[in-house]
Amino acid sequence: MAETMRALATIPCGIAFPDLDERAWHVAKFVNYSKDRLTKWPASTTAQTDDGVTLSSNQYGGDEVQSAGNIWATNRVDGLYVYRYGGHNADTVQVQAPNGYSGGNGLNGGVWDTTSTGTHLPYVIGLSWRYYFTDAHSGNNCAYPAKVALIYTDAARNRKSFSLARKAHDNSLSLGISHNGAPSSGGYFAYQLSVDSIATVCSASNPLFFMGVAMQWRHNHGTGNQTLSGSCWNGLPIIAPRDFTRDLDTNWEISNKLEMFVKDPQTKTSTLADSSNTMFALQ
Repeated sequence: MAETMRALATIPCGIAFPDLDERAWHVAKFVNYSKDRLTKWPASTTAQTDDGVTLSSNQYGGDEVQSAGNIWATNRVDGLYVYRYGGHNADTVQVQAPNGYSGGNGLNGGVWDTTSTGTHLPYVIGLSWRYYFTDAHSGNNCAYPAKVALIYTDAARNRKSFSLARKAHDNSLSLGISHNGAPSSGGYFAYQLSVDSIATVCSASNPLFFMGVAMQWRHNHGTGNQTLSGSCWNGLPIIAPRDFTRDLDTNWEISNKLEMFVKDPQTKTSTLADSSNTMFALQ
């Protein structure tokens, strides 16, 4: 899949929409909000976010799981897709982000390469997306997202990550449980960071810039060998206004009606120290 990111878009700021239709009405164009490179963790790999949440792939979550696609894709066929055939429960982690860095682990630590590219959006405090199980069986036997972490850089290229800890809107599906009744058009997930993590990401003195997403999937198998798969697509970052100190709005008409203009999606991390205060204006 090509890794070239498209040109520009606008994202509504300070709001978590109640559903996908309302969200689509206010987003004119979806783009790749991070580099669309997909990396699957090997089996038996574990890493912890900066806020202490562990993501892991178990012994069945490596080569036994197939994955492809892009969480930023606008249609399900091109979305982030995972597939497994077998009889063991599997945890697997897929990362949609640049893979050029030195030191650290799959989530944080070390520094990004100066050539790692992305939109590097500031104030990203959450994520919304569509989800559908492609194959499922009775009860809880399907593949579903269990945990999600957002990955960042600071202006000095230090790698950071924080988990999506709570729903951004009550209408969101819940992470970590089966949703084999989700509609084929896509069930709605909308999650945000914890209050403390938001304060870190939106720090006035050392803000963090968005680099990608890590998603842990659960393949919850039943008796005997089963095919379990699922897709996540149509991802959209949730952006906080500058100096964010309150809850997200849920109604555009009574919000501050701010939008962030996403430009220069091929920006390299080596430029962040010089451009972080000017490259992403709130409009």
